[in-house]
Amino acid sequence: ARLLDAARPGLAGLAEAIAPGRPASVLPTGTPPSLLRLSDAAIVARADALRRGPIRVAILAGDDAAQADAAVAAVDRWALREGARSCPAAAEGAPAKPGTYAVVTDDGTSEAYVAANVAQGDEPAATALADALDGSGGLLERALGDGLARAYGARVLGPRGARALVVHVDAPEGALDAAVAQVRALFDRIRQGAFAAADLARATKRAESAREARMRDPRARLVALFRGDPAEAAPTLERVRSAAAAMLRDDALVI
Repeated sequence: ARLLDAARPGLAGLAEAIAPGRPASVLPTGTPPSLLRLSDAAIVARADALRRGPIRVAILAGDDAAQADAAVAAVDRWALREGARSCPAAAEGAPAKPGTYAVVTDDGTSEAYVAANVAQGDEPAATALADALDGSGGLLERALGDGLARAYGARVLGPRGARALVVHVDAPEGALDAAVAQVRALFDRIRQGAFAAADLARATKRAESAREARMRDPRARLVALFRGDPAEAAPTLERVRSAAAAMLRDDALVI
């Protein structure tokens, strides 16, 4: 019930469009329809299925390797010894469904999500684009900072190999279409080569600062270890421009 109260209909609609069949890869808390279908029995059945494995485990040991081994043994006692002892390869998801989708809300929300599919191998470039778009002094602020939108931001969502660059815009209902049009026009300018070296430099500095802050939190390090996030070198300007030209096509956007 608490998850359902916190569910954002617009974000749920986006998850269904950019990750058909597996919206939880974008919205782990679940979409409103899936939350409404939940029952105590379903939760117990899922917990039992998790216990039967295979289960991926990541451990940060603050003392030595023996501490990690003890933690693994504790998890192993909880998990049932059935089936495979290694995790299977992740199945490929269905491709995103470009188009414009209207989502009905009952709380007066007036917002939009503009998403572009990220091809495998273009994740570093997409992250650089998100960092360039986001934050104070970013490209979104230049396009929307004149009062057209109440709030805006950009980030990369979704699992590795099936990610999307997503721009969120919160604007009054009468100005929302105009704000989305500004985002689409900004994307088109970036596609045409407007992304400059100064934009990449700002994005790289922002990403480095954010990663340093994130990695000071043991929980964030644990998540990175669990996901197997590789250390990625900052992309070149040419690489970002090439990826932007491919991913920011207007006919490929999910809105």
